Amino acid sequence: MVSMGAIPPQQVTWTSTSATPTIAQGYTYKLYIYEESGKKSIVTLVNTLCGVQNGQTICSTGLPSTGNVAIISGNQSQLTATDTTTQLESTPSLLFTGNQGCILRNNLYPVGQRTSLTANKPGLNALLSEFQAAKFKHISTTPKGGQFVVLEECVGYIVH
Repeated sequence: MVSMGAIPPQQVTWTSTSATPTIAQGYTYKLYIYEESGKKSIVTLVNTLCGVQNGQTICSTGLPSTGNVAIISGNQSQLTATDTTTQLESTPSLLFTGNQGCILRNNLYPVGQRTSLTANKPGLNALLSEFQAAKFKHISTTPKGGQFVVLEECVGYIVH
């Protein structure tokens, strides 16, 4: 179960279907991330370790913080391997979808978790847009002493 808080270190693990552990460990891996908003990014995975489990080559590495958007619910990613001797990049893997919830201001929220932030009137629209981009659903906006308290719930998809 995920609880709200700083984003814990993430691990990426995959099966290499066409290489021994020694060969697979020598490849350079890239994670192509497709955010639901349409933004695309590429993250290089480093320090990959590979071994054999149940007769299959399994590789794993830490996900750099720049790749944390891959874990957000609804975002999709693909993995490629580049042979460092030929510089040929593999066909991308099948798409896989993040399911860890929402990231807002470097905090991870599970789907269903609510949170509130305060903004002044000039900053209110920017705050509402920030919540929307982070895949939160608006619950309420309450005026409080010249400020506005915005309550939102992580839903894991962009609400229009």
